[in-house]
Formats: sequence, C-alpha cells, structure tokens
Amino acid sequence: MLRAKLLQSFLVLSLLGAALAQSGGELTFCLRNEPKTFNPLLVQDDSSEAIRYMTGGMLARVDRKTQQLQPELATSWKVANGGESPGLAYIAR
Repeated sequence: MLRAKLLQSFLVLSLLGAALAQSGGELTFCLRNEPKTFNPLLVQDDSSEAIRYMTGGMLARVDRKTQQLQPELATSWKVANGGESPGLAYIAR
C-alpha cells in the first residue's frame, strides 16, 4: 500500500514538473568529481569530458551520409570567391 502511494505521488509530481517546464532558462547539473582541466586538448577524465562536450559547440558539422555542411551554432554561411579561398563567413544564432 505504501509503495503504491509513493508511486502515485511520484507520478503526480512528475506530471506537475512536466507541465511547469519551460523552454530556455537555466540548466543545472551535477558532476561526481571536479574536472581536472578545462583545456579540451588535455581531457582524460569523465568530468572534464562532460564540460568539454557541454561547452564545445561547433559552427557547422559535416553530414556523414551526404558529406554536406549542416549548421550547428551558425544559421548560415557563405563561401568566399566561389570556393577558391579557404575563408568562410558564418552568421551565429
């Protein structure tokens, strides 16, 4: 009986939390250990990897199937001089 009440309370609280959720705002999370480094080139532990992953956004990525550039943080880009120069112009979100 107690287990059923706890499960019912958990479900009610879960539904209430989902109803109050909003887009945007602040994300809070907990790491088991302190990250040993913030340098993405020196990452060796799980906590540092989590920080690197959460803060290491890319402007664009290559789709493995089509080999075409797709936007990530950038909304669009323009290739200069018809692709003859290596410069790209990005417009960030």
